[in-house]
Amino acid sequence: MIFLKRIFCTLFCSFIYLNGIAQDCQLKVNVTGIKKIEGDLIIAVFDNENDYLEKPVKAITIKVQNGVNEVCFNALPPGKYSISVIHDLDKNGKLNTRLYGPPAEPYGFYNNVKGTFGPPAFENTSFELKEGESKSASIRLFD
Repeated sequence: MIFLKRIFCTLFCSFIYLNGIAQDCQLKVNVTGIKKIEGDLIIAVFDNENDYLEKPVKAITIKVQNGVNEVCFNALPPGKYSISVIHDLDKNGKLNTRLYGPPAEPYGFYNNVKGTFGPPAFENTSFELKEGESKSASIRLFD
């Protein structure tokens, strides 16, 4: 009987703990369109046009998983943001390009915008984050 109480208590506490984590996520980013379960995903958040794609305010690198590939960003002040994702197949920490400049690895941006002759503009990939607001973004990768 004590064993069952411990199991119930453990499951209940785990549920409460995991629910708390999910509710504390200020910006949740889900990456879709992954064709190869290898390499890393580099998810970066930018807060202005001048540093766009150069100096993220937050960045997370995760190993690609079969299933959900999701990250959470917190402690972002209110403002305008953009998100970029690179599927770093060879784990070198950057987006590889082909001879004439187009990406050689899958990539994606907020709003699922695809650039023409270069990356899309900050304005086309940005969103407003207000005080106390939580956002979710689903970003699809392009080849």
